[in-house]
Amino acid sequence: VARLYHSETVLLPDGRVASLGGGHPAGANGGPDNFNMEYYSPPYLFKGARPSITSAPDSGAYGQTVFVATPDAASIGKVHLIRLVATTHSFDQDQRINRLSYTAVSGGLNVTLPANGNLAPPGNYWLFIVKGDGVPSVGQLLSLQRPYQQEIGSNGIVSIEAERFHARIDQGGRSWSRVAVAGQ
Repeated sequence: VARLYHSETVLLPDGRVASLGGGHPAGANGGPDNFNMEYYSPPYLFKGARPSITSAPDSGAYGQTVFVATPDAASIGKVHLIRLVATTHSFDQDQRINRLSYTAVSGGLNVTLPANGNLAPPGNYWLFIVKGDGVPSVGQLLSLQRPYQQEIGSNGIVSIEAERFHARIDQGGRSWSRVAVAGQ
C-alpha cells in the first residue's frame, strides 16, 4: 500500500516490520488515507530456528559488560542494539544500530554496551543476538542510561535545564528559583 505522508515503519521485537498509517493530506485531494497496518516478515526469519535469550538485563550503563543468557552462545555471529522508533513525517531521525562486541562464555554471552552517548544516546533499545546465518532472536528491551555524576568541587550546586524557569510555574509542589552564580 502506498502510505505517503505521516506513515511509519516500526521494527517489532519479533523481527517483523510493521508499516502503518499515511495518506493525509493526499486524502483531501482524492487520495486514500490509510487507517490500517501491514506486516513484513524478512526472509531471514524463515532460514531456521531462532536463537533464544533466556535472560538479559533490562538496563545498563555506558561501557558496562552485561551477561546475556542463551543456550545458543556458540552459534551467535552478531549482537545488535537497535534504537526504538522515533518517526515523524515518514522519517526516523533517531534511527541507529550498534554492533556490540561480545565474548561467548559458559551459559551465554558477555556483551559490552556502547562506550558513550555519542554512539548511543540514553534511552530504550532492542537487544538482539543473531546467529551466524543471520537469524535473529526475539528482541529484549534494554534501557541504556547515563549515570548521574556530580563534579567534585561543585559545592553541592547541581545545574539542570528548567523549561520556563523565569515564570516560576508550580510543578507538582516544586518551583524553580533563579540563582546568579558567577560564570554560569
